[in-house]
Amino acid sequence: MTHTAHRPHVGGSAKPGRSTWSDEATRGSLLLLADALRETTGFGVVSIGVVDDTAVCETVAITGDDTARAELLGTRLPLAVLEELMAGGTRVGSAALVRRLQPDEDLSRVWWTSPEKPADDEGSWHPHDWLAVLAHDDDGAVVGVVQLDLPLDGRRPDERRLAELDRRCATAARSLVTARERERLSAQARMARTARDVVRRSSGRQTIPSILARSHTAVMEGFRARGLFIQLLGEQGVARVGTVYRADGQETSIPRPVVDIAERAARTAWSAQQVSVVDRCHPRGDWLDDAEAQLLQDYLDPQEIGSVLFVPIGVGRTCLGSLTLTRGPGDPTWSDVERSTALDIGHDLGHAIVNARAHRRERELLTELRELDAYKSGLIATVSHELRNPLSAVAGHLEILRSMRDVMPDGTDRSLAAMERGTSRLERIIEDLLTFSKVGDPGRVFAPAVIDLRDVVRDVRELHDLPARRGRQRVEVQVPDEQVLVRGLAGDLDTVVSNLVGNALKYSGEGTVVRLELTQDAREVVLTCTDQGLGISPADQRAVFGEFFRSADPAVRRQGGTGLGLAIVGRIVKRHRGRVTVTSEVGVGSTFRMVLPSVEEFERAAAEAALEADLVAQMRGAHLDPHDDDRDDDGPAQAPLASSGT
Repeated sequence: MTHTAHRPHVGGSAKPGRSTWSDEATRGSLLLLADALRETTGFGVVSIGVVDDTAVCETVAITGDDTARAELLGTRLPLAVLEELMAGGTRVGSAALVRRLQPDEDLSRVWWTSPEKPADDEGSWHPHDWLAVLAHDDDGAVVGVVQLDLPLDGRRPDERRLAELDRRCATAARSLVTARERERLSAQARMARTARDVVRRSSGRQTIPSILARSHTAVMEGFRARGLFIQLLGEQGVARVGTVYRADGQETSIPRPVVDIAERAARTAWSAQQVSVVDRCHPRGDWLDDAEAQLLQDYLDPQEIGSVLFVPIGVGRTCLGSLTLTRGPGDPTWSDVERSTALDIGHDLGHAIVNARAHRRERELLTELRELDAYKSGLIATVSHELRNPLSAVAGHLEILRSMRDVMPDGTDRSLAAMERGTSRLERIIEDLLTFSKVGDPGRVFAPAVIDLRDVVRDVRELHDLPARRGRQRVEVQVPDEQVLVRGLAGDLDTVVSNLVGNALKYSGEGTVVRLELTQDAREVVLTCTDQGLGISPADQRAVFGEFFRSADPAVRRQGGTGLGLAIVGRIVKRHRGRVTVTSEVGVGSTFRMVLPSVEEFERAAAEAALEADLVAQMRGAHLDPHDDDRDDDGPAQAPLASSGT
């Protein structure tokens, strides 16, 4: 019986696109299976297609002809279309022969047409003949399709031969079931890696631009997407134009109406906790009306976008935006595994974005505090300078009065001594104020050099040696034989050590010892200053590094001071990327511990900070301002595009 195949309507593309198959070992096994079928069936060309979860058959293995392999590998066609084609031919079991198939444009890639000239007799194989055998699993579901061409005897198979081919291909069904399961597991593993990469790349990122810049490549490669569009809503729920990435590196503009559609869909999708696919078969997706669907299609068609996976981004009940992935017209549909993973990634990005926004608010607060600190430092410096000039005049006139002691009334020496003590105290206060203002100035140039901290410690000991002997005290120093190198300002670190030793001597009695010990390892340098003085109460320990702090202990207050010495220490150490702590027991003594990074650790931290600052600057200049997350743009999104390498 002769049948001329009708040409069914095609509900999906049959043109080759990028292959969805990710397990190359399984593909190799299917190629061996195709070789075995070619030898046992007596056909010159054999192809094997596997049906995925979306009922689309992809050709994954072809043997017998290089041209056929080049044309058909990666071809995808809905299973319904294949079954409709087979219904128009001679059907025996799961095998069907369609004679002289005349495909229209949509079916031009259903099968390869051999270049051989057709024979004249009816029983000879014709180049337009098409032979396919469906493979079923134990439940009767179609798992794959075997297609055959160029019979070695040049004859069309009769019904008996079709039955034999049906039996032979049935033996391949188990291999196809196994292959599909392995591919499904491979896809799950690929999606798991993608999700892990997104979390790893976005975790710890301190700005939204850095999150997007570091995670978009992992998303595009993991989902095998051709493009990626990210839209974020501001913290007040205001829609913002997003960022566009395309694999080909071309620039793309997103019209504002499309952005508005994405905003509304994002809120709906997050509430439903679902992703949505928009393609030619589903132009409205899950939440678009007809007008929106038409507007979106008018935008997608010129961009050569075949399908869109729309993913909401959010945390808890709050929608933060959307992630839109695109594929070309010949690319595969979005699998269930990809959809599920995409929603998980929407959650992961949501958490990262919330953390970045919190960090941004912290930076803004820190900036305000620094500005306030700079104002305070400037005010202190101005007042100190204004006090220093008249105080210098007072000190000068006191010197003159001292030189006139012989002609002055009796008892004047006592008054002059009191005035000199007051003047000296004011001078110390002014000096501390000026030092505090200098070390706290954020605009002050910080150009650290490599210094040997042993030299600083020895210089401070010599400076305090005479005052210590006057108080019958002793300063002991223990330093390593090898160099103890740090990056810093020698003058500032000298001030730190001098303040620590000076305080230790001031608040310790006669016969006491102040010990300075310097140690180091591969990552840190530690200076310990231990005294045998009054000690510090637990409550005072928590505030001792504060500005103008003075203890309520009468014994401490009798010693005088500005309350700035340890505040100066804390500021200097912090600027050197270090930390200072205190442990103390009242009546026993105190131990101050200054920890500074080694030269290598200091330079590593500085390099990381510079890279982060450079990335933020680049992203701010490119498309997103990390310090203006609530910005509402009214025009189209014009964004430089990053290549994902896919």
